[in-house]
Amino acid sequence: MVHPPLPSSRRARALQQRLLTWYADNRRDLPWRHTTDPYAVLVSEIMLQQTQVPRVAPRFVEWVEAWPDLESLAAAPLVDVLQRWQGLGYNNRARRLQECAAAAVAASPAGRPAELPRTEGGLRALPGIGPYTARAVLVFAHNDDLAAVDANVRRVLIHELGLAGDLTDARLQEVADALLPRGRSRDWHNALMDYGSLVLTARATGIAPRTRQTTFEGSRRQKRARLLRRLLEGGPQPLAELALALGLPLDETADLVDRLRRDGLVTEADGAVSVASRRRRGYADVMVYDVDIAAVPARPVVSLRRHGPLADIGAAMRRLRELLGEAGLETAGPMMARFYADAAPGGDADYDVAISVVPHPDGSVPDAVGEARGEWLPLHHVLEAVHRGPHDQMQGAWSAVREACGALGYTPAGPVTEVYEVTRADGVPRDQYVTRVQLPYAR
Repeated sequence: MVHPPLPSSRRARALQQRLLTWYADNRRDLPWRHTTDPYAVLVSEIMLQQTQVPRVAPRFVEWVEAWPDLESLAAAPLVDVLQRWQGLGYNNRARRLQECAAAAVAASPAGRPAELPRTEGGLRALPGIGPYTARAVLVFAHNDDLAAVDANVRRVLIHELGLAGDLTDARLQEVADALLPRGRSRDWHNALMDYGSLVLTARATGIAPRTRQTTFEGSRRQKRARLLRRLLEGGPQPLAELALALGLPLDETADLVDRLRRDGLVTEADGAVSVASRRRRGYADVMVYDVDIAAVPARPVVSLRRHGPLADIGAAMRRLRELLGEAGLETAGPMMARFYADAAPGGDADYDVAISVVPHPDGSVPDAVGEARGEWLPLHHVLEAVHRGPHDQMQGAWSAVREACGALGYTPAGPVTEVYEVTRADGVPRDQYVTRVQLPYAR
């Protein structure tokens, strides 16, 4: 793919001046803009994911009044957290936000107020925080010189710079980095978001978002929300009673309950379904999350199979990047390693290193890239443990996902995979590396 050149310094300054001037006269007065508390900023960012501003604003105020800090949210009963989240949708976000608070509290020194990590890598090690949210917290809480690209920012950049709508996320991030006015990151991002929300809307520009929400009416999301609301309002109820109240077949209601149970939102005991009373328990002293990514389309990857010492994984990754560069393929995600058999102490391992790539314009991926091969990787439900620290100390995370798989009655459906989210290439020390250890499973 041929990329457009980055905007010149002159063009960048002109766009900065025009949007910041517009923002000074047209800025929205939103409650989360009256604070730079990282916790409050995180709450607003999680609430704003796929939920419109008018619905979020009053709920944000209520939330920070009820739980003004990480400690109070971490200690709150899950049922109270879910009650206060009602109407915002995607209830998993509430659970993940509370788990994030609990993880931050657990990592803070005793006797001192809990704080969120100050680095992007540290934030991404917390439950439910991806690259955009981590950057947004650093921008709006600390005014760090980082670029965070959401749907509004993407639309403004594409429109104002005449970029192609199918520009890759990686290249769009480079454009956003080049446009960032140093020292004014907070104002700049607020300006971009307000301009995208008030002027350059999707309807006005015709620029479609990368992904669209599915229709809510009649969807499984709606049925899950109705079931959870029924439990929050009426307390524990037998499965048959729930099915009757919801007007759904018993087997469909049982499936909804099972999904909510695996998400850590409900429990079943003594013949009744109820809202979970506490967060999902850890395994092997590591918190494990049940991640439902099966609905996401398969992604194209290029992989390089190896059999040898684990110490050679770094060399295999470097070779894979060389092959991708020679083939002109652009990467679209972090490097990962999939382990097909455990290595004996000091012995060899059967593994491959792989990375997502941008397919050709016709949607294809080459079958062979030198000695590497292209494939479409189907996504599964996975059990995931996040490891923060050196790569040679991940035994606990491996043990945790395997123990969780057995305890939950699941069947492994693929190799244990290490996804290297934050590494030495990100300029962080070894103790701040972030790796997602994942085990695909079947029910």
